[in-house]
Amino acid sequence: MVAPLLAAEPNPLTDSGIKGGLIVHLGCGDAKLTAALRAGDSFVVQGLDADAGNVEAARKYIQSLDLYGKVSVELLSGKRLPYVDNLVTLVVSENPDTVPMDEIMRVLRPLGVACIKQGGQWVKTVKPWPANIDEWPQHYHGADNNAVAHDSVVAPPRHYQWTSTPEWSRAHLVLPSIQGLISARGRLFTIEDQASIEHPALPGEFTLVARDTFNGVVLWQHRFPDWHPMNMYVKLLSPQMMRRVVALDAGSGQRLWEKSGADTAGYQGSSLAVRGQYVAFYSAKAKTDAGFSMNRDHSDYNAQGAVVCLDRATGAVRWRKPVQLSLPYCVGAAPVLVLSDTTVYVADARVLHTFSLKDGTQLWTGTAKMNHFKPSDLSLTGGVVWTGNSHLRYLKSFEKSFEGNSRNLLSVMEKSYILK
Repeated sequence: MVAPLLAAEPNPLTDSGIKGGLIVHLGCGDAKLTAALRAGDSFVVQGLDADAGNVEAARKYIQSLDLYGKVSVELLSGKRLPYVDNLVTLVVSENPDTVPMDEIMRVLRPLGVACIKQGGQWVKTVKPWPANIDEWPQHYHGADNNAVAHDSVVAPPRHYQWTSTPEWSRAHLVLPSIQGLISARGRLFTIEDQASIEHPALPGEFTLVARDTFNGVVLWQHRFPDWHPMNMYVKLLSPQMMRRVVALDAGSGQRLWEKSGADTAGYQGSSLAVRGQYVAFYSAKAKTDAGFSMNRDHSDYNAQGAVVCLDRATGAVRWRKPVQLSLPYCVGAAPVLVLSDTTVYVADARVLHTFSLKDGTQLWTGTAKMNHFKPSDLSLTGGVVWTGNSHLRYLKSFEKSFEGNSRNLLSVMEKSYILK
């Protein structure tokens, strides 16, 4: 049940732009506004009041709406709020003198909002994102595959910020209960198994879940109807199980566009990378005599596929470049794809392929090596591309710049080798 705000009333929730999270209402009084601030299931609301009589009356009102739990009221003692730092998504106060602004900003999470009523109007203040806190928006931090955060806040844990389900993994010999975890713009995205832990052979209920990073409130979630059978030994797990590419609005979970069927036939999910307005991935054709051939030493097979680049906003195909990759016959064999601002890099068991991010023009090739049970090592850092080879590490410049349409080569670093 939701208690709606009257249309004629000023609406701090609308003014704030907040779509979900933890809301604190200071000086909640009769709790009518407190209850109305729970505009949907993505909101958890707590009212605070210094008057014990108001607290008792507010609790009765919330219970009469059958909202207690998602909406609650506590007694406020003094000027310090009963929350850890960086926890609250939205603070609403109709009296600017209830709690000092410095204290409100302490409990607000980065990009959190304070709406303080002054002169009959809601005044909005947004807490800025700290320069010393980084995000982790892709599997290995960014499209460069360099799994290092630019963050100076990370340190040994001192306390719980929040806890949530699942509290236990299903089992260590079947599919992992958490199969993806990234964070961006104050939201945490996970793919998690929400099925019962009673027995590991029970069917999984894998779900894409979006939470507020700083307080754990679930903002939205989407259940996958057919993820993968549960009873598969974790070391025999495919490097990717995705069969389509779907773009969702991070704030609401609304579907923006989808690519499936012929557009993603043979889609290798481990190769997906996003940079700027570009989404790139490798797609292998179905296994046919024409599309696959065995190498002479019978250690690898050749897969005929393509590097595909989509427009991030619309999902339209910007370009598609055919490429033949060499992959070993082993579990976990998959190509790896990374992006710089100008270039697409794809590595298989033998070759590093490079293409222009703008139009798919093939640039140059290098050497690569496939790992045991995982895709190749390939990352960008310090102006060079790193690929793992059997006993050597191969460096080559990933900046192969061309000036305008004349395509005059400006700079290419010579390849060099160093010991691992």
